Amino acid sequence: MSLSKVSKPGSNDKSTFTEIETISFSHEWIIKNFSLCNRRMESTNFKSDDNDDRDWNLVLYPNGNTKRDNKCKGYLSIFLGVTSKKPPEEQDTDEFESDSDTECVSMSTVKPIAKVVYTISVRNSDPKKTRSLSITKLHKMTAAQGWCQFMNRELLFKDIDGFLKDDTLIIQCDIKLQGSISTTSCSNINFPKTSVSCLSEDLKTLLIGSNFSDVTLSVSGQKVAANKCILAARSPVFRAMFENDCVEAKSGSVNIEDIDVDIVEQMLQYIYTDVVPDLSVDNAAGLFAAADKYCLIRLKESCGMYLASSLTVDNCISVLMLADLHSAEHLKSLTLEFIKGKSSVIDSEEWKNMIDQKPQLATDLCRAFYAKK
Repeated sequence: MSLSKVSKPGSNDKSTFTEIETISFSHEWIIKNFSLCNRRMESTNFKSDDNDDRDWNLVLYPNGNTKRDNKCKGYLSIFLGVTSKKPPEEQDTDEFESDSDTECVSMSTVKPIAKVVYTISVRNSDPKKTRSLSITKLHKMTAAQGWCQFMNRELLFKDIDGFLKDDTLIIQCDIKLQGSISTTSCSNINFPKTSVSCLSEDLKTLLIGSNFSDVTLSVSGQKVAANKCILAARSPVFRAMFENDCVEAKSGSVNIEDIDVDIVEQMLQYIYTDVVPDLSVDNAAGLFAAADKYCLIRLKESCGMYLASSLTVDNCISVLMLADLHSAEHLKSLTLEFIKGKSSVIDSEEWKNMIDQKPQLATDLCRAFYAKK
């Protein structure tokens, strides 16, 4: 929706109000016994509604559209097709696209049949197991269009319980069309400014008062009140505790013995507000470990970035051990790169402790160190 103001000399202020209608619809294509598919297939035709003069369909090449490009071999090729009984709109080639990620099956006409934003997804019954590619801006479709290298077949068949559960492939297409455009003239409207969102601050108040809490976190003898629904929505670890028949679900209490209470409180502030706490040398490592334990991905990434940017000769060994313990391969590689050529590191007390506690990690460090030589 757009609003433009038009002023004419000697006239009262007027406004032009333009509304662009959008039409959204989806189609699901279920293919059973997919492992037996070895040739080009098409879905049935579908429409946005009964008044739509266009026929849409999905086209699948289970072994890749090699006629178009031999590089597609070993991939699923998936395309969205459209045909219309009405004459196409006015010819306009300026916005027609074709690149390595978006390939047209046919380019028989450059007259657009539809202006569309669309997403094609391969998924199973679990919404979390989804592979999606999208055209995210208004695109003028001429014929079928999509992706030649949508998904690697080896990856698809390797994850049998994921994308090919019961040898069934599910393809979903979500489409948004540009509809009619209406424009009217009206007197000048003074729209009030939109209020600033205060959702995070509102949720933060739930931590301050315990009137609505329904779970207690027991941390080093201290009690911290919280709300199951928010913990479960933000952390899959907490969700598993409360959904299953666990002690925590029955007692309404979660015992945390390996994290300091101040770190737990900062972690809760992130869970409730989605705002990463101010990071420092005092809390970054603790929050990093807590985020990994409760699967708070963005918080873990933010702490990892801070630790990587704060590496010194004195702390690099402890950061390396932390990254190894919590399977943070990117942070580990950055730390090893930092250590290369710094001979003072292997003379430190931390180095001696790592040899005793993490001999394999010490071996990796030696390789990195002497690779510089």
